[in-house]
This record gives sequence, structure tokens and C-alpha cells, in this order.
Amino acid sequence: MDNETGGFVAPRYAAPKWSRELLRFLPAKAQFVLWGNIRDVYPLELNGAITTLKLDAFLAAALRRQGYALIVKYEPLVGFTLLEGDADALKETAGVSCKDGAPTRATLAAAVQALEKLVTAKGLHCAVLLDFASRIPDLCGGSGNDVNAFFHHLFRLMHSAAPKLTAPGGANGKNTAEAPLFSPIIWLLDKENDLPSWYALNSARLRNLPVPKPDHEIRRLVATTLAPRLAGFADMPEERRREHLGLFVTQTTGLLATELIAVVQLARREGLGFADIGEAIRRYKLGVPENLWAKLDRGRVREAERLLAQSVMGQDRAVRHVADVLKRSVFSLSGAQFSRWTQRPKGVLFFAGPTGVGKTELAKALTELVFGSSTHCIRFDMSEFGREHADQRLVGAPPGYVGYDVGGELTNAVKQNPFSVLLFDEVEKAHPKILDIFLQILDEGRLTSGRGETVYFSESLIVFTSNLGVYEQLPDGTRRQRVTPDMPWQEAEARI
Repeated sequence: MDNETGGFVAPRYAAPKWSRELLRFLPAKAQFVLWGNIRDVYPLELNGAITTLKLDAFLAAALRRQGYALIVKYEPLVGFTLLEGDADALKETAGVSCKDGAPTRATLAAAVQALEKLVTAKGLHCAVLLDFASRIPDLCGGSGNDVNAFFHHLFRLMHSAAPKLTAPGGANGKNTAEAPLFSPIIWLLDKENDLPSWYALNSARLRNLPVPKPDHEIRRLVATTLAPRLAGFADMPEERRREHLGLFVTQTTGLLATELIAVVQLARREGLGFADIGEAIRRYKLGVPENLWAKLDRGRVREAERLLAQSVMGQDRAVRHVADVLKRSVFSLSGAQFSRWTQRPKGVLFFAGPTGVGKTELAKALTELVFGSSTHCIRFDMSEFGREHADQRLVGAPPGYVGYDVGGELTNAVKQNPFSVLLFDEVEKAHPKILDIFLQILDEGRLTSGRGETVYFSESLIVFTSNLGVYEQLPDGTRRQRVTPDMPWQEAEARI
């Protein structure tokens, strides 16, 4: 069913794939494992409108439609919470008293008894969500409860449970089940391997369902529900609405649905309308409201070639190309793939030539022209990254290794100062594995550190310098320069 808001037709609703798979296997599986992006919000169509719900509320609404009369959540240290159904029926069935929506504390031993009663209750479909299940060994291991016994009892319960028909007068007042359904236990885990291996591996009664980050269609559904909350949406022509909605969806690739909500909240707080959604996304990603590129003196940009030539002598051709790249970036003249809100770096330059001709000096002059100070130039001597594992210095060590929580030199520097010129000196001396990192930076404009943080390079200028092709190695081990100062430019370019 299409949802119309102010004349704008929303995309047709489609439930997330993992939720459709869960509902499809209710007649075949006694337990489910949901892991991954379980702390997000998820779109659901209710009464003809699309709304976003947390995972427990989303599952409760979806299972209620399948005829489940009782839907309960159990969380260690908190206890049982009734999500859907009658509190008296829960007390009669499992001996758990949940009044006025307040949770009821229960130890692991008491929880096992209640879970067995809910799963085996005759004529009544129940569903139990085990929230924060990854933390059960940490939170309950030292409190006198036998965690291993808890897992063992639920493992036996999984294999002894049987599907059953919904009794008349259930959640919807009639038998809505087309086939007998299990009363499932749904584990909510941070990682796939948080359950013991003997419990989860090769189990015919357990269905493992990863919950990914929202894809393009899910983000479009969420963005469509959020867009009317921003000023200027109602007065905007439909063609412009579609254009800005597409920008909202594409620029939030990799973000969670809760982060889309945070972007809209940030925009409203800072007085940004729907027409400024790109600026709101930029501020959310970078964490700073100031845009040094927007404050750049356009007059200085027009005079870039003359100003750069004052610092670097005898490199007229290189200076002219650098000025052209800067102008195209500032005035958004670099093509459709480099639009105003692109995630790619502002510009990428590669300086090749012998030592002492001004490659590094031109990068510093460019930094002073754009940002007013050479302190915005972040330099990396790539000769220090000649070993295979030296890439960990740039992005940080992977989890589990010493120093992984510190982050990398490159990711930390860009996170602290996204408005910068990144200078990678003598890039040909770096290990080939390290060069693979730059593919993601140049193509996607982002990089994930060892701590799992995403760093964006959309406000940076990237400069590579190299001596590659300028010198050649002779059989006796000596180096010979392949180009000379008096050589015509065309011949030097061909040799390099």
C-alpha cells in the first residue's frame, strides 16, 4: 500500500529480509538467533503508515499478526517484560507477574522454568525474546547461577518442543495459522559466535539470521518517513523532493536507521531545512558545523595560479594543473560524480619528479592557500611503510592485537582535522598492500579504523609524490637519472 504524504508517494513497503525469513520458518524452527545490527530501528507498516520501531517492538508487532497471544522479553539482571498479551494469561501460564508494564526480576534458574512453561503451553502460542543474551555469561556467571545449566536446559527444550495450532480466541480472536507453529525462543546476540559452539552448530531446530545494516531500500523507507519533519518539505516541488530524498539516501550509505533519525534531529536543532539535508549529513559525519571550504575566499581561488607560483618557482605547468583542480573542486565543476555533497576527496594530485624540484613545497603552498596555514598539511613519509604490516600504523591494529584501541595515525589525524591536505611522500616506497588502502579512500571517501570507527575524507585534498620513473637502477647497483633539467618537457614526460 502506497503511503502519500503531502502529495509525495512513498515507496511500497517491504519488510526487511531477515524478518520475512523468521516468519517463514516459524512452522519449522523452535529457536532463532538474530545477530549483528540488533540495536537499530526498523520500518514497519502500521495502519497504512510506515513507522520505525526498536527490535523488540518490531518483532512483537510482526508476531502478533501471526496469531501469537503472548510475547515476552527476558533480559539478565532485569527479568521478564510483557511486550504483547494479557498479564493475567502470562501469570497463569508461566507464573510470571508483569503488571503495568514493569519488568519482573528472575534468576537464570527461575527463567528456565518460566521459559519451559511458555514454550510447552498447550493451545497458546507464545514467543520469548532473550535480549542481551551475549552478556549472560558476564552478568550471571559469578552470581551463583549455573550458566552452563541454563544453556543445557534451553538446548534440550529446543529439541523437545513441538509445533502447535493457535487456539480459537487467541491474539486475533481466531485461528490465523495456516500450519502448526512453534512457540519460538529468539536469541538477540551481538555476534554470531556468542552462543556456545555445541549449542549453535549443526542444529536442525535453530535458524541463524544475520541482521545487516539498512540497505538502500530500507534507508529510502526511513528517509521518506523523516523528510516531512523538516522545514520546507511541504512547499518544495515534487521533482525537488525526489532529488533531495535521493541525496538523503545515497549520502547515508553505511549509516544505521537510528543515525538517519539523528541527522534529522540535528537539522531541526540547527535550523536546516529539507533543502539543506546534504549539509546536515555532512555535519553529522564530521561532527563540526564549520565548513572551511565554504569560507574560502573565491578571489584567492581565482588567483590560485599566481599565488602558488610565488612559492614554487619554475613549475608553471604543475602549478597551473593544481590551480585547475582547486577551482573545479571549489566551484563544483568536476562532473556529476564529484557533486557538492560527494563523499570523495575534494581533489587528488600526483606529483612525479626528481628530488628538489618543489613537489612537497607545492603541497605546502596549496595548504596555505586553502586553509591559511601549513599546519593543515598532514605529511606521511611512505618510506617508513615498506613492510607488509605497516598499514596498521595508518588505520590501527585489528581487534585482539596490542594497541588496537589506539587507532591509526591516518584515521586519527583526519578525525581530528577533516579539513586538511594529506601528503603521502615517496608513495612508491610503500608496501603494495598499503596502496590498497588508498583505493577505498579515493573511491568511497571513507576508511574504517581498527577501532571500527568510520573516518570520512570528503573535506580533504590528497597529494601523492613520487620519484618513480625519474631514476633507473643499473646492473652495478648505481642509480642514473633518466631525465635532465635541459631535456624538453615532451621527452621527459614520455620517459617517466
